[in-house]
Amino acid sequence: MNLRIKFITLIFLCVLPFSAHASQADEYLEFFKKYELLGDTFDLAVADMYSDEARVTVLNVLKGTEKTTKIKGTRVKEMIREQMDLVKKADSTSDYSEISVEVEGNKATIKATRYSNFKCFTDNKYFMVVEKQADGLLQIVEEFIEEPIETNCEKMSDKQLTVMLESMVIEANNSFPVMLDSETRLEQISSEGKTITYHYTMVNFMSSMLDEKKFLGVMSPNIIKQMCNSTTLRTYMDMGALFEHSYRGKDNMEVATIPVDITDCKPTDYGM
Repeated sequence: MNLRIKFITLIFLCVLPFSAHASQADEYLEFFKKYELLGDTFDLAVADMYSDEARVTVLNVLKGTEKTTKIKGTRVKEMIREQMDLVKKADSTSDYSEISVEVEGNKATIKATRYSNFKCFTDNKYFMVVEKQADGLLQIVEEFIEEPIETNCEKMSDKQLTVMLESMVIEANNSFPVMLDSETRLEQISSEGKTITYHYTMVNFMSSMLDEKKFLGVMSPNIIKQMCNSTTLRTYMDMGALFEHSYRGKDNMEVATIPVDITDCKPTDYGM
């Protein structure tokens, strides 16, 4: 009898830890399914799934060049709330497959293959780390996303390009206005359709003090070279984007506008 009791006890000691671990994994998996559902339905509540202290790493890839951006949880939440309407407009969703959950203590690492329907891109490096807080709430504390700058789709629609440009404008305007030099202030950038416009003020000059023809003769070559030397901006121009640089005097009157598109870029401008 004692031997049987000991044997049954041994079975429970072996099975219970595994069952508890499986139950924990299910809890984290349900959390991830909720994350996926909120994303697919463009629900702002997905922002609350991130910890304020979360660390989100985005790896952008463009023509073999990689750029890593690290974003804090508080900023991720702001970006979701700022750009969710654009995400919905683009019908940008992700499909997740080959999902695995590895639990360690009060955290779980969730790995998956993520397919971006907007960029036609498969992200094989995707993962998130979810932590159970003291109050039992699960929150994302780390995430890694790989995303190309340009689309892998056979053809990008005008709608897709418009949304990408609008998103770029929203994020960039967090850094403006800014003085570029002692005479030029970049106020903001704006988008309309496939056109991005940079708005500048020549802070030391009234518009009447600047001759448009001479101004364009001096500024246009430098602006075009800078734009064409930027791999990212040149990629947008390859997709059909047009960039305009609009200058005003300190009296807020127009001085000149410099348009730049892909036809302005020569192979010698960017070392090809």
